[in-house]
Amino acid sequence: MPSLEEQIQDTIDDLKRLGPTPDPERVEQLRARLDELVTEVRRTVPTADERRYDLILRSRQAKGLLVDATERVRHNLDTAQAARQRELHPGRIPPARDVSPNAHPSHG
Repeated sequence: MPSLEEQIQDTIDDLKRLGPTPDPERVEQLRARLDELVTEVRRTVPTADERRYDLILRSRQAKGLLVDATERVRHNLDTAQAARQRELHPGRIPPARDVSPNAHPSHG
């Protein structure tokens, strides 16, 4: 059986492979796996053990990647919903405008 270090690293690697359009179900699976691993660390690794500190740091890295993936899922769902609304109600919802600084060159 892989060590806790290996399992957390595998979770980090899986999170990094999700890409810009992660599957919401896969993100939830990885969230559940990370929660189980953190519970296992807290249950089995003594507080005074330096290994516990290292495992918690790695789990925090995984948590950060998980938060990023969750935000991408939400963004993708919101974007898809807005596109559907524009299709259902053309003319009622204006298309998104480009508000980046380079969108409108200054005159001068």
